[in-house]
Formats: sequence, structure tokens, C-alpha cells
Amino acid sequence: MAQQSKTQIYLKVKKPLLERQRRARINNCLGALKKLVAELQADEAVLRMDKAELLEQTLVFVRQQCRGKAQQQSAQVHTDSFRNGYMNAVNEVSRVMASTPGMSVQVGKSVMTHLGRSFNRLQQEQQQQQH
Repeated sequence: MAQQSKTQIYLKVKKPLLERQRRARINNCLGALKKLVAELQADEAVLRMDKAELLEQTLVFVRQQCRGKAQQQSAQVHTDSFRNGYMNAVNEVSRVMASTPGMSVQVGKSVMTHLGRSFNRLQQEQQQQQH
């Protein structure tokens, strides 16, 4: 009987064993993913999906999450931009009123109070929309 090389032994014994272990890890991860998706979607039908359907549903879910996050970030950028613009406008109104001859202190105070309240109201509405 001829002696087998290490490569031949590896191909006969080790490689199939490693492949079984790799497949077992994949199946364990898919099982955990199936449970996680079922919990997140509150849908027991997910537990009856085959592997390909599960992966497709997971991709759809992850893409939705990414789109939602991008939309939130975009909304935040717009909100920040608006807030900065509003504050610049308030500062400009204040500067113009202060440099206008004959401007009543009471009128200036009233305008600035109104702008401050409006800004606070907008802030509150924006916070309510986020929750």
C-alpha cells in the first residue's frame, strides 16, 4: 500500500471536516438571523422562510434602515441650516434696529421678543416631529 502525502490526507479528511464546520457556522448564523428578523418584524412567518428568502428579506430590511437613517440625517441638515439662517436674520434685524435713528426701544424689544418666541415655537414643533 502506497503512503499517502499530507496533501492527500488533507483532501480526504480535513477538507470535508472544515467544510462541514463552515456550513454549520453559516447555518447557525442564518438561524440567529431568522430569529432576529422575526422579532424585528413581529412576524412568525419569517421562521418558515428558506435561506434565500431570509437573506432577501434581510437585505430589504437593511436597505430600509439605511434609507431611513439617510433621510433623518438630511432632515437634520435642513433643520440646522434653517436654524442658522434664522439666527443670522435675527442678528441682522437687531443690528438694523440698533442703527436706525429714532427707533423706539419698546418697538425693538417687542420685535426681538416676537422673533425669539417664534424661534422657540419652531424648535418645539421640530422636536415633536422627531419623536
